Amino acid sequence: MDKPWYKFYPPHVSPSLDYPVRPVFENLKLAAGKFPERPGVIYQGVEYSYNRLWELAARMANTLRRLGVGKGDRVAIYLPNIPQFIIAYYGILASGAVTVACNAMYREKEIEHLLRDSGAKIIITLDELKPVVDAIRDETDVEHVIVTSRDEALSLMSPDSALENIMAGLLSESSAELPEVELNPKEDLAVLQYTGGTTGTPKGAMLTHYNLIVDQVQEATWFEFREGEETAIIFLPVSHIYGMNWCMNTMILVAGTIVLMERFEPGKVLEFVNQYRPTIFYGVPTAYIALLDHPDVKKADFSRMRTCFSAAAPLPPEVRRRWKEVT
Repeated sequence: MDKPWYKFYPPHVSPSLDYPVRPVFENLKLAAGKFPERPGVIYQGVEYSYNRLWELAARMANTLRRLGVGKGDRVAIYLPNIPQFIIAYYGILASGAVTVACNAMYREKEIEHLLRDSGAKIIITLDELKPVVDAIRDETDVEHVIVTSRDEALSLMSPDSALENIMAGLLSESSAELPEVELNPKEDLAVLQYTGGTTGTPKGAMLTHYNLIVDQVQEATWFEFREGEETAIIFLPVSHIYGMNWCMNTMILVAGTIVLMERFEPGKVLEFVNQYRPTIFYGVPTAYIALLDHPDVKKADFSRMRTCFSAAAPLPPEVRRRWKEVT
């Protein structure tokens, strides 16, 4: 079969790649082994080393096993972009369970559908979102609700075991030794990712560990990500597949530093560009437009930025031209 598209590949990209056959959570474990003290996540100025992130994820896995979660069970995450999302996500996968990521903007109707359709046994949520869960819990299969808070993101550096039914307290009571679970990365699900496009009721796309790994390796290879050297500001919701796999998971694959933001604030993003000097930038057209229109854009130091991504909608050529000019 003739494959004319190969001639458009960059010189460093071969026609086929070798993909590691491993569970997604092993990316975090490997990063912690190679770069234990490198910041994996920076949130509100607090750094979480890769070693600490892996310890907390392993504790999360054991916490879920203590609560009765087994291989293939569904566990929902109903959180904004805070470190607990990443800890919960990798902990769920390390326990052998399947992640069901819920947009923190969803309310009762949307959350009830996702929980009922997925059959989630546990949901991890924010204290201020718990009333939404409480309102529909009896209509679902949820057995346990794990609650956290924005403030607790900072206390996770030294969990307080006195806290009850709060994420830090549960984690402090669990072992940091990874529970034993046999997974087939090509067959076993990692994520039920709900997507409805722009219309219709969201459907759960069944994504295996291998599905996600292949996507990550392709991105990192094509754009020549450097292990242990990249930094990215992530304000896109990590509950969506772009933010989750293309941004969060791929950065962890290459032991990059994630500067995590709960929401897009143009002035704050430009401040972080100067403070953390990202090498990779993930955005959407509306974000690029807002940044270009901000009065401080010409004060930002984009000198370390090597690659910029845009997704979710077509990027107007004029916006691309202006961005290249400014950066």
